Amino acid sequence: MEKQHPSPREQASNRILYLVSLNHMVNDGSVYLLSSLFPIVVSLFALSAVQVGMIVGVGYLTSVIFQAVIGRYSENRSSRNLLAIGMAIICVSVVSFVFATGFFTLLGSVVVLRLGSSFFHPVGVSAVSRSYEGSRQEKALGFQSAFGNLGILIVFLASVPVYTIIGWRATFIGFAVVLAFDIVVTLALFKNPPPASRRDIPRGRSNRSSDHKDLIEFHSSL
Repeated sequence: MEKQHPSPREQASNRILYLVSLNHMVNDGSVYLLSSLFPIVVSLFALSAVQVGMIVGVGYLTSVIFQAVIGRYSENRSSRNLLAIGMAIICVSVVSFVFATGFFTLLGSVVVLRLGSSFFHPVGVSAVSRSYEGSRQEKALGFQSAFGNLGILIVFLASVPVYTIIGWRATFIGFAVVLAFDIVVTLALFKNPPPASRRDIPRGRSNRSSDHKDLIEFHSSL
């Protein structure tokens, strides 16, 4: 039996899925890079338990605020460009850790990091959702979600051995190189998903448009 090749639309959807999954892996990995090295960072910068808690708490607060803001801002804008911008901000923050001198500089780097990571979930998940329908959408969302956890796992498994070999500053620089590669791949290969179809229009808005059209047709017939 001859194997069926995916249609051009399926190929485009799969490409978006794979690139979003790559972004999810790198995005979530970058968020947990500092956490994976916390014992080392605490020792280097003589951080107290309260300061560590503040770094974590402020980081999550930044995500809470900016994910909502970016989700609103990203409507009808280029998913490719927004994903690349988010990764670029993360890249800058990861490099900034190398120049940290204490608690406040670390906290500033974490805020910038969380700002950059706030781009992925509203933008990346939305791009996958617009590219798939029905049960394929659920499978695609599950697939890209798994890559986020894979990124966290890789960082926790690799960061300490890498630190042992090349030191903590070089570890952050190496991760910045990975982020730069992800940005280049995203800009080169990502094709924006199609705009929301008619089925995505809220029922109330769709009904009002239909009613308005019917009213015009009624007056035209008089």
